[in-house]
Amino acid sequence: MVKLGKNSAILVTGGSGLAGNSLISRLKKLGYEMVLAPTSKELDLRNQIKVDEYFKGHKIDFVFHLAARSGGFGAKMKAPASFLYDNIIMSCNVIEASRKSKVKGLVFAGSATIYSTKDVQPFKENSLLLGKLETINEGYALSKIAGLKLCQYYNLQYNTEFLGLVICNLYGPHDDFHAYPQVIPSMIKNFHEAKNNKDSFVEIRGSGNARREFIFVDDLTDAMLHFAEQQNKKESGEFVNIGPGDDISIKDLAFLVKDITGYSGEIKFDATKPEGISKRLLDVSKANALGWTAKTKLKEGIKKTYEWFLENGS
Repeated sequence: MVKLGKNSAILVTGGSGLAGNSLISRLKKLGYEMVLAPTSKELDLRNQIKVDEYFKGHKIDFVFHLAARSGGFGAKMKAPASFLYDNIIMSCNVIEASRKSKVKGLVFAGSATIYSTKDVQPFKENSLLLGKLETINEGYALSKIAGLKLCQYYNLQYNTEFLGLVICNLYGPHDDFHAYPQVIPSMIKNFHEAKNNKDSFVEIRGSGNARREFIFVDDLTDAMLHFAEQQNKKESGEFVNIGPGDDISIKDLAFLVKDITGYSGEIKFDATKPEGISKRLLDVSKANALGWTAKTKLKEGIKKTYEWFLENGS
């Protein structure tokens, strides 16, 4: 079990991303004085020598490894090798440097894409590696599996306190609405622009029947802090699923975003476009039993995200 002091040196990789931005803000509000969040230009996590030097120079106590090459279908189709290589090498360098520097603990951000398309849903933690991965997410998923397994094996071999959190689709303020956005920010942007342009319809990729689970960024921040301070590898095991525990069809999500943005036109679904696995839902009973539960309802979270978009993202 890890205890963080207000003067603990805490490294947040990926601090400029959605999850990192929220976590850093929360840590500072809670009074943590030494929150380190180097940009990719300041510290290339793919460079092992530079990563080792950074850890040695800052005497880091705890790590939140959130940095990753991420994106929607377009990005993953365009650069599958980069998704696999960059994410694996970053995780290897950060986790190994954490071991050598004897940090008190580490939280690794995993992804729900690690589970097989054939697994029984909702996915339990023990479903990992039971079948074939979703093709379009395979490279990204493999890199996340490698990170989770590294944490597990380091705990076994070196008695470290490294924990993986497997996270469903994330959304919220400070999301990326422009360069290969994920589902919710993409919909917000498209419906908002269609409203302003008075477009007669908005087209959605796929049939709309696929179902997905979404977590608001503030809830993920709660989870990361909860497990950072209360993690116990004997109780949590290899990793813990993080999500609200319910899903929604892309069709229903589209109509929800349409309503929130105030768009009055038609929605058209292009069933000729790939939409990925038909359903992806996590079993979060372990997280709930360990004291964490998501609080933000989807409609409330999307409203907050759209309000931020109107002030900042458009």
